[in-house]
Amino acid sequence: MVSYRVMLDVPAELTWFVSGPLAARRREVGTRKLTCYQQALFGLAWYRDKPCISRLGAGFGLSQATAYRYIDEVTDVLAARAPGLREALQRALAGHPVSSSWTASCSAPAAARNGPSAHGIAKVV
Repeated sequence: MVSYRVMLDVPAELTWFVSGPLAARRREVGTRKLTCYQQALFGLAWYRDKPCISRLGAGFGLSQATAYRYIDEVTDVLAARAPGLREALQRALAGHPVSSSWTASCSAPAAARNGPSAHGIAKVV
């Protein structure tokens, strides 16, 4: 496999803004694999482009499960500052996973991805 770098078209100030509440949360819950800035960048990349969560997570050195937890944590700290944000983000994503109860199947065969969900997302029951 090869890796590559990409540019995220959000202001650096936004990344620092998001990393602030993450830092406060870290003081409560402890450390994470990524720095607060890296986790903020990860969360912004997810919400900006809605890529395959397992590939985005792998680019940051995260497992798929950890990637979902990080997205949830970014959403939670922002929602605490802006009531109603979680619902607004869920509406904006329109079928893309936000919580860990969903699984993105990036490596599933094309026939499986083109079934009921054209996005390649299947609900775990």
